[in-house]
Amino acid sequence: MDDLQAAVLRNEKTRKWYGLIIAVSTDKLGLKVKPDPSYKTEILLLHHTKEDVARLVDGVNFIPAWHMNKKSWLACVLDGRHTVDVIMSHVDISYNLSAKKH
Repeated sequence: MDDLQAAVLRNEKTRKWYGLIIAVSTDKLGLKVKPDPSYKTEILLLHHTKEDVARLVDGVNFIPAWHMNKKSWLACVLDGRHTVDVIMSHVDISYNLSAKKH
């Protein structure tokens, strides 16, 4: 088994996760383009509202979360298709959701 490469983003106050960066084989991601199963890419898993997830997940720019609740988490493939500003705006949304008391 390959060594797991991952980093957790956790809110210091609530201790809730708001992000996970992980290297995953592209064949496990459900991309619309058929990937090479031996290739790994980094993805960023982020918490969003159910409405945002339904609106954003398109199988290309954002994909269903990998091993997370697919209704309130999505994944951004970190392969250069998104600008830093776009990624950080979604990180901010996820962080703000993690700060709320449920």
